[in-house]
Amino acid sequence: MHRVMTGYSTVHIDLEQDEASLRERLDAKWRNRLTRAQAQSELKIFVNANRARCEWLLEREREQRHRRRFLGLPTGFVAKWMDLGAKDVRARKTRPAFVIGRADLNGDTVAAMLFLLHGRTATYHIGWADEAGRESNAHNRILWESLAHLRDLGVARLDLGGVNTHSLPGISRFKLGTGGEVVRLAGTWH
Repeated sequence: MHRVMTGYSTVHIDLEQDEASLRERLDAKWRNRLTRAQAQSELKIFVNANRARCEWLLEREREQRHRRRFLGLPTGFVAKWMDLGAKDVRARKTRPAFVIGRADLNGDTVAAMLFLLHGRTATYHIGWADEAGRESNAHNRILWESLAHLRDLGVARLDLGGVNTHSLPGISRFKLGTGGEVVRLAGTWH
C-alpha cells in the first residue's frame, strides 16, 4: 500500500495544564504578540455565549468567504448547533454549546473567534479580524483569554482545526505557535 493523500492535521491544546505551563509552551513570537496585545488597555476582550454576537460574527464570515472566495461548513450549521445546544442545556442544566471571544478597540469590534463545545472538547470554528484587529494582535489575546474561560467550563482540550502550511501559512503559524500538539490522521492509502 502507498499513501495517495496526506492525512488531515490539526493542533490540540491540553487545557488541563496550568496557565504558566500553557504560556511556557508558546512560541516566542506568539508570546510577544500576546504580551503586546495585553499591554493595550484600550483593547477589551469579552468571552461568553452571546448568540447575537455569534450571529454578527457569522455575517462577517459570510462576507469574508465571498470576498476571499473560499468555502467552509455552511454558516447555518452554527445556528443549528446553537439551537440543539440550547435544548440540551435546558435538559441537562450544563454549559452552552458555543463560546465567542471578541475584541473591542475604542468601542468597535475588531476581531472575534467562535468555539463549538462538545463533550470535554472545544473546537475553534471561525475567526475574523479587521485591519485594526490584526495590527493589535487581537486574536492572540482572544485565544489566550478564551483558553481560561473554556477551562472554567470544564473543557479539557481545544482543537484548533486544520493546519495547512501550503494554502494557509499565516493561520497555520498562528495555530502552531500556541505550542499545542500537532495531530495528523493517517490519510488515504491505496
